[in-house]
Amino acid sequence: MNQKNGRGRMGNRWNSSKGNLHFSTLIKPKNRIKFWPQLSFISALAVKSSLSHYLIAKDDNIKFKWPNDIFIDNKKISGILIETTSDQKAVVVGIGINLINNPDIKNKYWKSINFLDYFGIKIIPEEISQLLLNEIMNFIKIWYVKGFPYIKNLWIKDALFLNEEMCSVDLKQNIKGTFIGLGELGQIIIQDKNNETTQLSTGTLLPTKLMK
Repeated sequence: MNQKNGRGRMGNRWNSSKGNLHFSTLIKPKNRIKFWPQLSFISALAVKSSLSHYLIAKDDNIKFKWPNDIFIDNKKISGILIETTSDQKAVVVGIGINLINNPDIKNKYWKSINFLDYFGIKIIPEEISQLLLNEIMNFIKIWYVKGFPYIKNLWIKDALFLNEEMCSVDLKQNIKGTFIGLGELGQIIIQDKNNETTQLSTGTLLPTKLMK
């Protein structure tokens, strides 16, 4: 299958060609709608767990970039899109994973990568899609039982740019400070030089070291 009109976060285009994974599933969470953005972090954990299934060695180089990307060695391999249905009764979780090839990302901050080139392992989309669905359901059960603080702690262990200085690039108000953690709903927490914190639920933040 070759997806031609994939959509990423904030209307960005997601290219997913034949042999890669373009996955969507409908979820009706038990938790209140205000907590549904937490599914982005649940899905990220599920992606890492699914990819790790194919690895013999440690998966320490698979990391999360807030709010919904998975990176390997600072190169993007997967993206997640969470959308509420028009009747606000369910959530569509969309996930793309570069399994055998990857697009040329048109920005100067990072590139993309695919699983085959990096690990030398070919994954069949139909196979990992079932594994991924099982992992999503598993982490949703954990979410219900242990709450988001537990999910958040799992995610933060593999967070890219944690404790590094970040700068917003697409917000009206310029935000600059250290990425120190996640808020109750998954907001990124930025602490400025005066030790004042700001929580953001949207926007693109980049480490200032990449912007020099």
